[in-house]
Amino acid sequence: MQQVNMLASIPVVVSSRLRNMAIAPSARCTCIYIWSSWLALIVVDEFTRWLLLCVSFAAYAVAALEQLVQVSILRTTKENAEWAPLLLFQVVLAGIYGVIYLGAVLNCYSWRTEQLLYSFADVSAKFLHSCFTMSLRRKNKLQQLSLLRQAAVNAATDLQCMIRQANVPIFVVNMQLEVEDWNLKTAQVTGLSG
Repeated sequence: MQQVNMLASIPVVVSSRLRNMAIAPSARCTCIYIWSSWLALIVVDEFTRWLLLCVSFAAYAVAALEQLVQVSILRTTKENAEWAPLLLFQVVLAGIYGVIYLGAVLNCYSWRTEQLLYSFADVSAKFLHSCFTMSLRRKNKLQQLSLLRQAAVNAATDLQCMIRQANVPIFVVNMQLEVEDWNLKTAQVTGLSG
């Protein structure tokens, strides 16, 4: 009897802690989704199990809607638009986990198949997350290198132009101390073209 009372008090304690946490509502809904789906696995009463499943999928629906709104917001901003597909993938992945879970609750497949599906989803999620994140980071680094290279080329061009147009004679000397090039002022003074 004491265990039943303890199990019954857990959602109350968790919900009071969730209300006091300064996190996004989707994180709260995700926590409720995970917690209630776990409780649905261990509860004996059939009505309570289905009630917990309904709460779980309602919490998932709210969290998914909020994340989909966030995807549309990210797509409108230029600097963060590249992260929108990853967020959309996470919403779909959580839904896939929910479908696997619901299939197990409804006895659509054996526990071995359920574990196989979870393992496949985990490996796929980790692989796709890492591929997507690495490709975005590499793309950003390549863009930064491209901008840096363009800035260096522009600076070199500006410096060459400044040297060419300077009002003082400037010479370019090689390692054998021979004059290779000079600016326009030197050409005016000497009469030789550079």
